[in-house]
Amino acid sequence: MDLGLAGRVAVVTGSSQGIGRAAALLLGSEGARVVVTYHRERDRAQAVVGEIGKGGGDAVAVQSKELAPAGILVNVIMPSATRTERMVARLPVQFLERSAQASPRRRLPGPDEVATAIVYLCSGGNTAITGEIVRVGGGAT
Repeated sequence: MDLGLAGRVAVVTGSSQGIGRAAALLLGSEGARVVVTYHRERDRAQAVVGEIGKGGGDAVAVQSKELAPAGILVNVIMPSATRTERMVARLPVQFLERSAQASPRRRLPGPDEVATAIVYLCSGGNTAITGEIVRVGGGAT
């Protein structure tokens, strides 16, 4: 699917793991030049850059504190509880099951589902959404 991302630059905060990683990989596969940001996990960020490169994409890792002085503006994705590796590893199974049952869809979204919303906001199809907080959670609040 051509979302008009070829040649665009996408800065993805927190992209060394979880939802940010999924978004960075998807953006890279759609032709965006991806800035993979990290706070402390430089090696993980470099691994994401490598994955994007192996898929034919272009990416660079940058420490997140370098972005603010550049005046970069963003939309914010506010996901509900998301079934990330970290969440599954750290939370009791009963909590995850209760959270899923409390959702209108009776399941927790995965990182790839949240990444799809991020990619749309970066795409040529988005011409008017800016400075917004976008909830992604399958109806959960």
